[in-house]
Amino acid sequence: MQEETLIVNGCGYATILPASALVEHRELAAGRRVRSLLTPRRDTADVLRAALDNPSLRRVHLVGIGMDLVNAGPGESTDAVLRALSERGVEVFWYTNWHIRGEKRETYGELLRLFGAPGEELMNVVLHGMEATPEEQRLADRVLAAAGTEIADELYRTVGFICRVMKASPALGEQAIHDYMSYLRNGGGLSEHLQRCSTVYRCFGRREIKGKSPRMEALRNLICRVAPRDDVRVLIIGETGTGKESVATHLHLNSCRWDKPMLSYNCASSNPGLMESAFRGYCKGTFTGAVQDRRGIFEQANGGTLFLDEVGDLPLEAQGTLLRVLEEKRITRMGDHREITVDVRLITATNKNLLKLTEQGLFRRDLLFRLQEFTIKTLPLRSTPDDIPTIAEHIWRTRRGIPLPKEARDVLLGYNWPGNSRELTAFLKYTEVFGVTDWAESLRDFLNMNSWSEAGAPAAEDMPTESLEQAMVRHCRAVLERCGGNISRAAQCLGIQRNTLKKYLSLP
Repeated sequence: MQEETLIVNGCGYATILPASALVEHRELAAGRRVRSLLTPRRDTADVLRAALDNPSLRRVHLVGIGMDLVNAGPGESTDAVLRALSERGVEVFWYTNWHIRGEKRETYGELLRLFGAPGEELMNVVLHGMEATPEEQRLADRVLAAAGTEIADELYRTVGFICRVMKASPALGEQAIHDYMSYLRNGGGLSEHLQRCSTVYRCFGRREIKGKSPRMEALRNLICRVAPRDDVRVLIIGETGTGKESVATHLHLNSCRWDKPMLSYNCASSNPGLMESAFRGYCKGTFTGAVQDRRGIFEQANGGTLFLDEVGDLPLEAQGTLLRVLEEKRITRMGDHREITVDVRLITATNKNLLKLTEQGLFRRDLLFRLQEFTIKTLPLRSTPDDIPTIAEHIWRTRRGIPLPKEARDVLLGYNWPGNSRELTAFLKYTEVFGVTDWAESLRDFLNMNSWSEAGAPAAEDMPTESLEQAMVRHCRAVLERCGGNISRAAQCLGIQRNTLKKYLSLP
């Protein structure tokens, strides 16, 4: 039986690739079969646990994965799996550029004895070329140079995104890292698979669900469980700003339709009289203004995924049209008699109580049953407070390119963020405009500016209980006033569409 080597690469930084390429070169030269994976640190234990079932596995190389068991590392589960591999006679090597000295050296001491050699010294050999043969040094230099190109950097982020997000199809990530390593070592054109993955990253690369809490991890696992079930329609419910569209995107990316179109449509942003033409499409000359043929949203999303946001705002007439499409899986453009078969995975979302709307006669019960074959509830920030700094860090780094200051974390944790990630994003944008000398003072000024606690109004703890919708209406009106009555500017500040803001302003 040919011996096998597993190389587990981290997703944190692209400079691991020269090390990984050199390790793979050495293992292949020794006559071993090599399998290379890319994984986020939180999944390291699961990857290693799966490796225990491989009887031909003899060596494991962990490249660029920080296993800080002291500070929010993967925890005892990783430690236990490493011990199990060691007891089975598998050699484990840890390649890291971390400095392990002082107290950490004592903490890591027992764990390091499981490895084939001290991790820090191995990383020096591989990454910095110490004691490498001339051939290995040339290989490392070539890969390092290739990894520094703009296209390689994008592809590295692409592969990392695929491995973190598309968890229901691990073969996609494994093939992507294999193709990427081949691209770096051999040059030449990109594989078709890697081109498709790169296209997906450009479309959805900022839709990753952040958060490390058990509840957030359970949400990601739930998505991966239902996403491959292509015949199951999913209804996503949750408050405004809790990432319902991100959940829909993850459902799409973890389905067999991952490389097909995904179309999002906001049911609250269209004129009710035009909803039927939006669903069905129309032919040129059907009505005034129909100057050319137009495909409806089901036809546009054919073969892929259609996400209907704010489905609770659908008028009854449009609900009937939607119900017919779901039952018949065919549409007829307005002004035409030809039927078009449509194959669409439908995902819907709302922040309203649809069951209550059915009791009020505002939502069809038979449609609700067809939409709610599986329900996913998104999480408000107040239910996962430990994730607030993580999400804020991601927003801050994306916008500023620097780490979130440590002094901001306690301040962010001291507020329950009723507007969820949208309100958190708005606050961080506010700090960019005015700067920050005192984070607590900046948060107070931000809340006062947005009239969460206006002068003369009761304190938050003394305010009467109100619904989320009432709070949103009050907040929207306050922001509109701050923007001098300019609806477009107010909608931009709130991070919502202009028609959505108009809807809130019209509510009592």
